[in-house]
Amino acid sequence: MAEFSEAPRPHWWMSGLMRDWRLLVMGPLAIGFLAALFTFLQPRDYSGSTTFIPQAALEGSGGNVSGLAAQFGLMVGARPSAQTPDFYAALARSRMVLAQVAVTPFPSLQGASPGEAAQTMVTLLTGGQPQDGEARARTLELLEERVRATAVPQTGVVQLTVRTPSAALSEEVAEQILDIVERFDLDNRQERARAERRFIETRLSVAEAELSAAEEVLKSFLQENREFRNAPDLFFQHERLQRAVNTRQQLWASLAESLEQARLEEVRNTPLITVIDPPAESGRPLPRGTIRMGVLFWLLSLGLGALVVLGRAWAVHVEGGGSEEHAQWAATLRQMPRGVRWVWARSPE
Repeated sequence: MAEFSEAPRPHWWMSGLMRDWRLLVMGPLAIGFLAALFTFLQPRDYSGSTTFIPQAALEGSGGNVSGLAAQFGLMVGARPSAQTPDFYAALARSRMVLAQVAVTPFPSLQGASPGEAAQTMVTLLTGGQPQDGEARARTLELLEERVRATAVPQTGVVQLTVRTPSAALSEEVAEQILDIVERFDLDNRQERARAERRFIETRLSVAEAELSAAEEVLKSFLQENREFRNAPDLFFQHERLQRAVNTRQQLWASLAESLEQARLEEVRNTPLITVIDPPAESGRPLPRGTIRMGVLFWLLSLGLGALVVLGRAWAVHVEGGGSEEHAQWAATLRQMPRGVRWVWARSPE
């Protein structure tokens, strides 16, 4: 093998490019066309979307009960700080919500036969059955890619977008996620109110017993000291007992009122989120990205082809020797148009 210390010259590269121009031009075009055709033949996805806004204000008796519970070292009735728009956006994409979506039969997946049951997302995305644990896990991974939820901090609006193979299915999945989130929020509020009611009932029974005891002490004092106003010591003792009864009466009345409010909260079923744009009629076809994929693969194959052609030119130069390569370049140059030969002959090597 001949070795050369001189650096590669431009005519060596141009000789390789002119010799393999078909590979350099037609190859990337064919690859780009095939990539675009493959992308075009893929099934189109459709998106369904909905927007809603959660109610930030706490309904019911949170203020009074929270202040009362705080006296005993408990935080009751306050809305958790996590229940912000970002919380609802994360909740919509949580595995708890998507697991219910995965095993729910959707009307748009109804079989062709009248008696055939509707399919689930597990069957649609993986071909498995809802009872199969691996199929459910794979479905959750695919749903995490197909479900997007974003929150706008300035307005508190949450936007939910679902991508599936059909517009009707995308709308149904978005509606299902919205229902699960709303039901979770309602159950969470009722469970919080139930725990609050139990706490207040316990404190109310204790407060009632303390009030009864204080009233009995005051009653006994009045029975034993009918003329206490003329005696300073007895008058002071009466005032102290009366203050104890009044304090326990106020506590008992506050607890009784809070108990009624907690009972109302426990059975209240009003939604805590307001839907702005419902999922119905929101299905839209998504672009396949045919042109983008064709151009991308064309550029990649063009760069790879250029590297291959230049590598072959250098290999020919090393194996064949400088004089032989120069002769080959001269033969190639003679096949070029006259204008190209004139420009190249006057260009520096």
